[in-house]
Amino acid sequence: MQDTSKLVIVTRADLSDGYKAVQSTHAAINFTFEHPSRAGPWFTSSNYLVLLEVTNQEELRKLIKKCQFNDLRHTVFREPDIGNEITAVA
Repeated sequence: MQDTSKLVIVTRADLSDGYKAVQSTHAAINFTFEHPSRAGPWFTSSNYLVLLEVTNQEELRKLIKKCQFNDLRHTVFREPDIGNEITAVA
């Protein structure tokens, strides 16, 4: 049976396309370092990526709360170049 686990990256629609790409990549890389016990098996048996976006930073904050409430492993990426705003969640 094939593993269908996915690494989901959510960024903000109010960022430029270039920023979205870079912020998503930062979040994905950080997730692999913060959660190696999940990232390793995902990489070797699935390697599926899902890229989504929400409207703005407030929506990312709501998503983070849902992850915490449901005890989901996640990584929050903040961009120092724009005042440490939350730009992506993996």
